[in-house]
Amino acid sequence: MYELELANEEVKLIFFKAMAKVIKHKKEPLLPYAIKEHIRNINPNIPIYIIRPIVSRAIEKLKTFSKMKIENFKSEEEAQNLCKKMINDLLDSNPNKEFEDILTMYYDLCKYDKKIIIDNKEYLFNWFYIMAQWELHYEADQKWLKLNKVRKKNEQNFNISHNNQTVPEKQTKFLSSAYKVHEINPLMKENDILINGEIQIETELIKDFEIDSYTFARTISEMNNIVFKLDKINSEEFTNYIKANKRFEHSLNSDTPIERKDIVSSFLTQIAHLYKNINPSGIKMTELQKFINTIAKTTIYKDEKNVFPIEKLRDGTIREIQMFYDLRLIEFTDNRRKIKKNEENMKAMEDYMKFVSSYINKHIP
Repeated sequence: MYELELANEEVKLIFFKAMAKVIKHKKEPLLPYAIKEHIRNINPNIPIYIIRPIVSRAIEKLKTFSKMKIENFKSEEEAQNLCKKMINDLLDSNPNKEFEDILTMYYDLCKYDKKIIIDNKEYLFNWFYIMAQWELHYEADQKWLKLNKVRKKNEQNFNISHNNQTVPEKQTKFLSSAYKVHEINPLMKENDILINGEIQIETELIKDFEIDSYTFARTISEMNNIVFKLDKINSEEFTNYIKANKRFEHSLNSDTPIERKDIVSSFLTQIAHLYKNINPSGIKMTELQKFINTIAKTTIYKDEKNVFPIEKLRDGTIREIQMFYDLRLIEFTDNRRKIKKNEENMKAMEDYMKFVSSYINKHIP
């Protein structure tokens, strides 16, 4: 996660220790209260009908997480037996040669796996993670292809992901030029709150996006994932803000232009990230490379001999590089594709981590 990657190391350490304490003492219900208090601290006058949907989304995520339990296998044989069952079930429903090759290779790697238990059902953690990432990236890939068809038919820019400009101010020109009409319209009145209020918020969102495209692409996506009941909101300004985020969902849909290979590469990088960082278990890089290459044969990288060289797998740095809707794309990359740090937004993230850590440590001695 980009924000955590760039945050102060001491702040992160305290935050992670607090999270570990929550999990150890099974105090997950504390977190929504911490979020609620933090929002109140930032803006004491913010109404409960705005806080409640934000906290509800956090609770839903916690519920999903609390249903999961991760354990080590008692033996390699136990891992193999679960893997055999999974392979038989998958091949019965999807008798595909390429898929069979992937599963056959995965069987040899199940010794590096852990067991994840969800609602008393056992799964292989690594495979569970790979399939979850595949679904997310497949959905993003389908969106990208659909938008690309429109882009080929129409040479005009209509969003950021398929934009032909490289400078943020020029990328948003297709939107900002429409709002300039309102600025010079002599019939627009200063006291016309309904029209001016909406236009002002939308214009500010475009300007904010030009200053920090990553943060505001992420904000727009996250706002659209929260369900607000507009009939319960008494603030016209906030109602307009929610509507503006909704209107920009498909136009400000990424922080920079996206190539299809960015999405596919991100999926393959997630597999490397899994075995190297999320569930490290001593896998040989030659084994990991072969497994990734086998999966890559089902993608646009099917003709690549080695998607990731051994040196990159062993020593390369994995970073988040872009947003596409609500999917964070990652890649083995150097500073050339590194997201720029926005000091103001990083401070807000660090303040959030400090407050949550303090709240947890106060309630769990």
